[in-house]
Amino acid sequence: MNRLELGVKESDVYQIREIVTLMDSGLNTSMEHFSEDTVNVGTVGPSHRKVVGYDVYGGGDVCVQNYATNDGGHGTITSQHAVGSISNMTTNPDVTHTPTNHYDNGIARDGKVYFQDVSATADGTVSPPADLSPSILAAIGKGSFIQNHSW
Repeated sequence: MNRLELGVKESDVYQIREIVTLMDSGLNTSMEHFSEDTVNVGTVGPSHRKVVGYDVYGGGDVCVQNYATNDGGHGTITSQHAVGSISNMTTNPDVTHTPTNHYDNGIARDGKVYFQDVSATADGTVSPPADLSPSILAAIGKGSFIQNHSW
């Protein structure tokens, strides 16, 4: 069945306010899709506009201030596709991008991300933990029941 046969409209998908957990090579929280606004990155946590948590698992390092490197590249892109958005910035909004264009909004653009970093190298090599149970329990603790281990 496709989403139309289930009675799910495209607008319903965009308005999902879920927390999505992503485990990948790093998330650049200063990217416009995740920062609090164009001036402030904001403090990661439950009240942040997009990023409710950022933890290190396996070989992660929280080194993601530059998404031009692979360390923050793949995880940033996968997170953007899931929940990235510039359309809900309230203070200092992004006016250089068009919020309705497909590349500026993730599938659940009203959602948030809980990120689990598993890369400590500039080339984006990932070192996920052998046991994923702690990371899954941490995600549930953040209110996230959707996980993507895209590494």
